[in-house]
Amino acid sequence: MNLKSWPGYEVTTKQCSQGIFLNIDSCTKFINKASVLDQVIEMQDKGMSMEQICEQYNSSNKDVPRKTVITEHNSQSYQVDGMTDKYSPATFAFKLKDGSDVSMSQYFYDRYKKELYDKQPLLFVNKPDGPIYLPAQLCNEASLPKDFTRDTRKMRDLQGYKITSAATRLEKIRKLVDKFNLDETFEEWGVATDCAPADVLGHKLEEPRVGLPGGKGTASMMDAYLLKHPLY
Repeated sequence: MNLKSWPGYEVTTKQCSQGIFLNIDSCTKFINKASVLDQVIEMQDKGMSMEQICEQYNSSNKDVPRKTVITEHNSQSYQVDGMTDKYSPATFAFKLKDGSDVSMSQYFYDRYKKELYDKQPLLFVNKPDGPIYLPAQLCNEASLPKDFTRDTRKMRDLQGYKITSAATRLEKIRKLVDKFNLDETFEEWGVATDCAPADVLGHKLEEPRVGLPGGKGTASMMDAYLLKHPLY
């Protein structure tokens, strides 16, 4: 499999009557080892035009799922809105705080020590203040390939990379909460997190019952099954 696993966390906050709750769960993302640029080159080798390739990354294209990528230079996750070959790292320029312009190629080398190929398309993510452009060379798809889940052998091979033990998941979550409590910024804000998981109280429903033939009362679903299918 041309995939690599990236263990991490999903974190959300919610205001409840008892206070602010931090909801944390461990998760594992599977990332394609081949960069988006590698995939573009592969599609070109198969005879696809650049217009057809860009359409594969168009978020408004209902025939393909929206692409999510992880960037190599800063490990950020983005939901892609499209791809364009109108710009390249050599022609697209960033506006710096001092008002000067710098090419994407130069910016990525100065800040991340990444040398970009000049001739490559750019992915973009639409934002209220303008699109964010990303070099395809430094982006990897964070999703399983098409029809991957239909392959039982491949899905079975993935199980070893998943965190299925509840105890292991809880231990990972506690380690993350410990890091939050040691964070200087949280300390300055006077924010502390209780490491003990919150007890969520709920009403337990009664076991479902089924009516017996001939008006003989009711029985649990298991008892009703055993009456109809005795073990001996």
